Amino acid sequence: MGATKRIDWLDLISDVVDRLDNNVINLMEGSRLMKPLRIAALIGSLVDVEGLYVLHTFIKMYGGSDIQHGDFRFKANLDAPFFYGFNRAVSSFNDLGAVLLIGTNPRFEASLINTLLRKQQNRRALPYYSVGAFADMRLRHDHLGNSVRALVAISENRLPVAKSLYNLASSSVFVGFDNTKTRGAPVLQNIVRFVSRKLYAKTKSGERLGFLHSNVGSMNMAALGFDAAVRSPLHVEELKDKNIATIFALQTTKLSKKWLSLKQYTNVVALSTHKGLSYSYDHLVPIKNFYEKEGHLFNIEGRLRRYQRAVTSPKESRSVEMFLASLTRTRHS
Repeated sequence: MGATKRIDWLDLISDVVDRLDNNVINLMEGSRLMKPLRIAALIGSLVDVEGLYVLHTFIKMYGGSDIQHGDFRFKANLDAPFFYGFNRAVSSFNDLGAVLLIGTNPRFEASLINTLLRKQQNRRALPYYSVGAFADMRLRHDHLGNSVRALVAISENRLPVAKSLYNLASSSVFVGFDNTKTRGAPVLQNIVRFVSRKLYAKTKSGERLGFLHSNVGSMNMAALGFDAAVRSPLHVEELKDKNIATIFALQTTKLSKKWLSLKQYTNVVALSTHKGLSYSYDHLVPIKNFYEKEGHLFNIEGRLRRYQRAVTSPKESRSVEMFLASLTRTRHS
């Protein structure tokens, strides 16, 4: 990164556009047509719907669709017809018969859901079961184990809990979305789907399998369907060189070298707020964070909600929508 140099907005926008055009435009070498280099984006945990949608649209203008949440590769099959949402309304908690928690601690990942679960348990002794690392959730629950073997045992009806869950009409499974970061995510996903199909098939009352997201950015990505699919180079772990020429890092505090190209130079545009970053960048753009602007987000029920600005942003900061709109106008001018 070296020493940073302060420039004005016009010079910044012009420099970013020049680098994008040099990296992305097709080049002719004799009779061979060279493929364009990729443009990609990584987003952090506090990104609203507007910023995410505009960033995704901007990348599509350059022929790319590689956008991913967090500094990790998904290990789950996101091409499957499998919706990574909670799939349940809060009002339906009164009809719950039992809950199986897999790899999640709603006390920290979804405090509202944890409060509702505690309320139901205090009212009518709602039974809870958990698979994963044991944690104090302030709930009375049966811990069934910390491995996939417990889920296999449930699917094979080798645990007494399987029969009780099967006999209850409104049993539900809640899975932590952060499990898609682990290496065993494909195996876990297949077993969870098998268990849910066998014991908790779809009913008229709704889907009984839901995912709990730990932050707003992850929830918005899932609701808009922007997560990178298995055919994306961001998803393929065996592909060491992603051939990414320019990467936009929106509100991310760290950036692994695995995203940078090994054969050529990768231009990193950091769209960040005011705290320090732990990675090297070519451009640092002061972007308004989640609390410094008005916008929209998806709540845990999948409904679009509006939120208000909480604090005043610094004078020179801009929204990510305004910055990307300036890049587009400069490119087409």
